[in-house]
Amino acid sequence: MPLAAAASADDAPPIATTYGPVSGLMVDGVRVFKGIPYAAPPVGELRWKPPVPPTPWTQPRAAVAFAAACPQARDRIVPMQAQQSEDCLYLNVWSAQQAEKLPVMVFIHGGGFSKGSSAQSYYDSPALAQHGVVLVTINYRLGDFGFFCHPALTAESAHHASGNYGLLDQVAALQWVHDNIAAFGGDPGRVTIFGESAGAVSVGLLMASPLARGLFHRAIMESGSAPTRMKTREEMETKGLELQRKLGVADGPEALAQLRALPADKLLVSGAGDDPLPGMSVRNLLCVDGYFLPEAPAKVFAEGRQAAVPLMAGSNADEGTMWSQRLPIKTVGQWRAMLRVFFKQDAPQAEALYPVASEGDLPQALSQFIGDLFLAGARRAVRWSQPVQAHTYLYHFTHRSLISERSGLGVFHGSELVYVFGSLPPSVRQSPEERALSEMMTGYWTRFAATGDPNGGGAVAWPGYTREGDQHLTLDTVPVVGSGLRTAQCDFWGVKQGE
Repeated sequence: MPLAAAASADDAPPIATTYGPVSGLMVDGVRVFKGIPYAAPPVGELRWKPPVPPTPWTQPRAAVAFAAACPQARDRIVPMQAQQSEDCLYLNVWSAQQAEKLPVMVFIHGGGFSKGSSAQSYYDSPALAQHGVVLVTINYRLGDFGFFCHPALTAESAHHASGNYGLLDQVAALQWVHDNIAAFGGDPGRVTIFGESAGAVSVGLLMASPLARGLFHRAIMESGSAPTRMKTREEMETKGLELQRKLGVADGPEALAQLRALPADKLLVSGAGDDPLPGMSVRNLLCVDGYFLPEAPAKVFAEGRQAAVPLMAGSNADEGTMWSQRLPIKTVGQWRAMLRVFFKQDAPQAEALYPVASEGDLPQALSQFIGDLFLAGARRAVRWSQPVQAHTYLYHFTHRSLISERSGLGVFHGSELVYVFGSLPPSVRQSPEERALSEMMTGYWTRFAATGDPNGGGAVAWPGYTREGDQHLTLDTVPVVGSGLRTAQCDFWGVKQGE
């Protein structure tokens, strides 16, 4: 049942924030505040500018419903929120009624930086707050609303930068948490950022950005990590000029004003973000802008200059199934041609790691090929972090639920989320094993948020990651410690991605 339907706004007394008081709901002993503005609406002259504070208010603001999602094109995977608007910079808070100085978890949603919102049903649960943390979920600008680069934007910027506005939104949300979360019972000195897919990439980028330094103290990456390759601001400015002309706006001093005056739907490109391979949106939207990212994040991580915070990272057993069906690879010849394009002289090595003797082998090979991008990325994240932070942990989620079996996608991308958030749908909620798995994973995540170490509570011991041991925890109804997970494949991808 949606939280908003479970209680009235009068149940939770107003809480004062730096911009004005907010009133929320009470659900199962948890205070829930939805749709709190953390920045002004990025519309009109504020379109494609860094976020600025919202206009203060004096009377209690009813924070009882999710705000609109950033405008986005339809996608066949990510659920669409009906209400969409450029006025989307809002966050949501779940906090136990008697909370005081609790650890804080700030979740960044996925969706390829072009889809999704904090209102998706699997994030709408009091379970994490019931496990002793204050949970915050956020919206941020997406697609060309959040990542448009243009020479005129760079010229007007005090930092000589453009693009990455969605990432600047995330920093603004973290600043709001720093300034306000104590009033909700949270400890601003114990903030964990966690995200899935593009949200996990965001976590990696926040770890590399000087603008976010000190605003968080632990990090969790679920099925994503800091990218190894990003375009420069100049490359993305060229792309921005191409979009400007595609939108029918002529070059000249009035171009930027005309672009800002365009209705939101003109900036939506059908299918944007519906990528044939994961990571395409990073290459097509984000850049090393010179402000949020003064330099390439891979260089920052490789040199050990990222935020030295405890880190958990991992992936799911069948990450690739959501993308493998999109690729137009139907024959052995097409498969080998694709490998030659990707790997050139190293294509024979790739063929040996992903053998395809007949067309019947293609679905599994494609899925594993793509899935290993996530697995290798998680391993790379912990290998980069472990030298600067001993509390580093690697997981692999392998649980096959009724949903995964019925979907035909296996342990698909994002399938761990309902277990982490304790938001199991009715089709699996009745199983004691499913509930126990969710309780276990929520416990690992919240203990990590509290102490930087997921261990305790009688759970199976999760060893810290070291390059020599290469250990991970397999998360299933019976968790198991393992080592050397697909080492040959991860080593191959590691060389390709500069590990």
